Amino acid sequence: MILKSRIINAIGADQEIPVMNITVSSKHIAYLCAILAVGLGLVASQEALKPTNAAAQTPARNDASKAAHIVNDQLMETPDGFHYRVIGKVYNSSDKALVNISIVYNIWKKNYPNGSLVKGTDGQVSAHIKYLPPKQMVDFVATGNAPLISSSKPEPIQAEIMAEFAEE
Repeated sequence: MILKSRIINAIGADQEIPVMNITVSSKHIAYLCAILAVGLGLVASQEALKPTNAAAQTPARNDASKAAHIVNDQLMETPDGFHYRVIGKVYNSSDKALVNISIVYNIWKKNYPNGSLVKGTDGQVSAHIKYLPPKQMVDFVATGNAPLISSSKPEPIQAEIMAEFAEE
């Protein structure tokens, strides 16, 4: 405790402190503390960037995918009353046409509300659009295997969009 207080007191006083037969000035201690703080900051930032699993990573969106914007989307039941679907509009903000637009919604994430795991594409609805002209909007209906569970509400919907620019 005495050594600790002497080091803390010496940092601002520009004194030299003998530690294990090595003379260390307060400037050296300040430099070492700064290096340690930077190192800990880098380690913490790298740890924060690591996803917990591969499913947690969202796919990187290319420029064509960034040009496609969901203008309106609404979660609805299918006419048979057993599944969910999403009805919406997608807009192309680019000056180039888009092709092979894929819109995917994960209605149920990792688990159904009753605790069973979602398998493969269960819990997903998707829509595929072959062509979207520049500065235009089209309607879409995303359907799939997202069961309607009367005892629970799904999480808020968010689209994952992938697209390509049309070759001209």
